Amino acid sequence: FKAINETCALRVSVDIPSGVESDSGKLLGTPFDADLTVTFIALKPCFLLPRGSDYCGTVTVADIGVGPADFTFKTIEAPVFPKRRHNSHKGTFGTAALICGSYGMAGAAILASEACLRSGVGIVKCALCEGIYAPFTKALPEAVCVPTKQEADGSINADFLNLPEFLEGSDALLFGCGCKNTKSTRKMLENIIEFSEIPTVIDADGLNALSSCIELLSKGKAPFILTPHPAEMARLSGKTVAEVEENRVKIAKNFAKKHGVTLVLKGANTIVATKNGEIFFNTTGNAGMATAGSGDVLAGIIASLLAQGFEPVSAAKAAVYLHGKAGDKAAAALGERAVIASDIIRAL
Repeated sequence: FKAINETCALRVSVDIPSGVESDSGKLLGTPFDADLTVTFIALKPCFLLPRGSDYCGTVTVADIGVGPADFTFKTIEAPVFPKRRHNSHKGTFGTAALICGSYGMAGAAILASEACLRSGVGIVKCALCEGIYAPFTKALPEAVCVPTKQEADGSINADFLNLPEFLEGSDALLFGCGCKNTKSTRKMLENIIEFSEIPTVIDADGLNALSSCIELLSKGKAPFILTPHPAEMARLSGKTVAEVEENRVKIAKNFAKKHGVTLVLKGANTIVATKNGEIFFNTTGNAGMATAGSGDVLAGIIASLLAQGFEPVSAAKAAVYLHGKAGDKAAAALGERAVIASDIIRAL
């Protein structure tokens, strides 16, 4: 296999690349490094899991007249959106409230808010620390801004944002993108869990704050969607990053069920895990999306779909599919190495 892998020939696997463990994606010795894998009946887990997916190349499922007896997971299909009626206004398509950004991290708030708007929400209302008000409004004049006093470290001062008043009239909330992991962020998280009753996305530093007080989730009234990357998932679950990557399905499934949340575990072939124990794999996206700000874009898309009336699981599935599809479109135009997060927004 090592000798074959070093040739310039087109390498094709039938069923599964030898040396890749089917159910786990683990590598056994030196695996066959396929450019194309033709498999049968349905996808095997290894085609969607690290590290095996790196050795499968392009995967196609051949129909041999036999259907699967059951599924341990499903893949996410392209979402179908309802028709937009001519007699509509901005309120028709919902209001998304965002608490994002900090001094030095204005880009996170801008990317999340623009992705939210580009995904079809009627109004984006963003609470910002006052130090990033000017660059934010210059970059995104379409968003409604609520400038808030900031701490010495540049994060939003939770004592100066009247959360119930800020959330009034909103249909979904996104918290955490670029907020910094500070005492004030922790207090903001506690306020959100206490007061929010609308679908709430917790991302980035919101997740880092949550990792030290995970028990608070059980006190919340809102449906929560958590969007960790592997390092954040490790903090939330008390595992190592290596353990998360080796057991993505099990850890995501157990966490979502235990805490009653929708979990979006990001990475190659992002996983959506539901509180009912269902697992959905995304099949769109590419390595060009491994770039700063890509997660902020995804969080903004999820918040947008929630505000437009999608149920939490449907919003998560549709968002990860569209995020990956837009990333594929951007990579096709620019090449994977050149893609940045704002390219994903432009491709939406």
